[in-house]
Amino acid sequence: MKLKSCMGNALLKILEGMAGAIFEYKAYPCSEKIKSAAEVLVQKHPCLEESGSKSRCDGCRDSLVFKMGNFRRKLSKSGCPEVNVNSGKRSKISPDGDSPHSKIKWPRRAEVNFLPQLPQGETEESLERLRVVLVEELEETDQDKIDLSLVNSSMCRTFALRCKEIVTLSPTIEHIQDRWPALFLEEQVCVCVCVCVCVCVCQPRDVNSDRTVVLRCLPAIIQEDDSGVLITCTEGTSQDPAAIKRPAAIKRPAAIISVIDDNGDVAAVPFHPGRVYVVLEEKVVMKDFQCWPDALVCLYGLMYSLQHGYPNCMKNMFGFIQKVLLNLDGDRMKPKVLALKNQL
Repeated sequence: MKLKSCMGNALLKILEGMAGAIFEYKAYPCSEKIKSAAEVLVQKHPCLEESGSKSRCDGCRDSLVFKMGNFRRKLSKSGCPEVNVNSGKRSKISPDGDSPHSKIKWPRRAEVNFLPQLPQGETEESLERLRVVLVEELEETDQDKIDLSLVNSSMCRTFALRCKEIVTLSPTIEHIQDRWPALFLEEQVCVCVCVCVCVCVCQPRDVNSDRTVVLRCLPAIIQEDDSGVLITCTEGTSQDPAAIKRPAAIKRPAAIISVIDDNGDVAAVPFHPGRVYVVLEEKVVMKDFQCWPDALVCLYGLMYSLQHGYPNCMKNMFGFIQKVLLNLDGDRMKPKVLALKNQL
């Protein structure tokens, strides 16, 4: 009896240690990840193998699932923001709350820094004051007088506050533009993606034509209609896509508008557009790009920064960029994305 008790205590400590180690990688791991961790545990400790189960590790897998739930509950009570954001669900104490399994906020695109803690020594009030200073700096009428070093350092220090606001409140693009105008600078989009997923998406500009060909071919290969997202218009259509006379051309959740000469062919791929604009939630959020791929990179980066979903008509293309080109969460792919990866 004492031997069984000792084995039970040892297993309990092992499972608690594994739950902590798994949480360092993912707060909400999928069932496949939990199963693979249980298989490794059984391989290291063959005495835990279950002769009655098909995979020999079903019991360890279920125990890990419960341990992860208990571990997240403890962290939520201690104030960990990544799990505390999902607290307050329906329970005996709050029967009118949301379902425990609905609207779970967790990293869906392999984000490394999804909802970090506030910097040491900082509070929401101090970071809010820093945000106000940042907005005032960007409101300078003379753009040459803007202190870019101040902007960069302030954006880094307020990253946690910005993530909390975006994840918990899900504000509109217009609201974010008012509160965080620096987030829509090309340099800051690249920095934010690098902080979120530890991958640099901004590359040198000497291969833009090749990048344009590859990226414009992706929707055709994956059999997706890109006409709702990748839009080309002429100078005569409008001098500013923010004031396009045709509402259908800009009333889209996400789009890239390339402006070409009046003599150009709007049906052709815009290798050298005059200007390129990025649209989110029917608003022009970034403009005056000289390179179409750079605009796509910034649109993709904003989707990460703002927790914005991929356009429904091009989910496979953006999924291919994420899972294959950037190798983020690449173990789970949709059939079309996996088929294209295998062809390559």
